[in-house]
Amino acid sequence: MVRRTSIRATSIRAAAFVVPLALGGVCELVAFALPWARYRVEAASAQAPVQLTGDPGMSLFVAPGGTRYLGLLLALAALVAAAVTGPLRVRPACGSFAVVLGVVGAVVANQIGARAASTASGVHAIGLATVKAHGAAGTGVLFGTLGPVLLGVGALAAAWATSRDVAPAGAPTAPAG
Repeated sequence: MVRRTSIRATSIRAAAFVVPLALGGVCELVAFALPWARYRVEAASAQAPVQLTGDPGMSLFVAPGGTRYLGLLLALAALVAAAVTGPLRVRPACGSFAVVLGVVGAVVANQIGARAASTASGVHAIGLATVKAHGAAGTGVLFGTLGPVLLGVGALAAAWATSRDVAPAGAPTAPAG
């Protein structure tokens, strides 16, 4: 006989995976909206200093390595879906792989930020002007690092919560006591 769990235990397990999945999804949406790189542009002229306004940023979609990160997110989304709704025997493996892929996604996000921060270029027009650009990682990198890890942990919690104490089809159940 399989023991049925109480409603309270089930709701605690549901909250254990809903919260990280929701936070991870919000982090990814914020990461898409914020710039992943910021550039400070300085210009100097032989005649007079030139003031440039604005702080140009680079979104994830045009950042070097951004498509690799998006591919990892799609694979992570598939693993999260399999951990929540897949067959019972597959759920724990999908949850475990989702955590690993979440950590890999965080490493890729940090690499994108490091590439943006190390970008510095200068253009010199002899006798006319000098333009220099200094790169720095944007705030999107922070959210892009947190999002995949939270999604992976949420998938593991979902696999644990949805595959525990589930009676096979046709098995007798004991009354909750």
